Amino acid sequence: MRKIVLASAFLMAANLSNAAESPDVMVPVHQFFDSLNKGDMDGAMKSCSSNAAIIDEFSPFFWQGATACKDWFTDFRAFSKKNSLTFEKVTLGKATQSMVDGDHAYVVVPATFAFKIGNKHQVEKGSKVTAALTKGADGWAVASWTWTTK
Repeated sequence: MRKIVLASAFLMAANLSNAAESPDVMVPVHQFFDSLNKGDMDGAMKSCSSNAAIIDEFSPFFWQGATACKDWFTDFRAFSKKNSLTFEKVTLGKATQSMVDGDHAYVVVPATFAFKIGNKHQVEKGSKVTAALTKGADGWAVASWTWTTK
């Protein structure tokens, strides 16, 4: 009986992994951070669901609701200004985890945050973006994401 349970669990996990091979799940994640890199709030907003939730490492640390992405973007700009950050850029790697189950998806993506303080270039390596996505009539949208540093 134990072998049957283990085999069933393995097959379910394999089915989720195989379903996750769809690259379109990553489109809104890349769109959000590519837009951020350009300072394009409207582009970032297009990738967010209408009731997004965000957790990040600067205050107030949590944003939720219809304006979560816009509010995060505004707070990120204020954080950058307060800390004299310029030339901020997020580079995403290839997803290390990706699961799709119908209209829901989960991805974990390595990320690097580069920026300048004055004339000094800084690089924050080893971070991760974890995102949950939902699929609607217009395609995939980021329902939530969190930034985790090493």
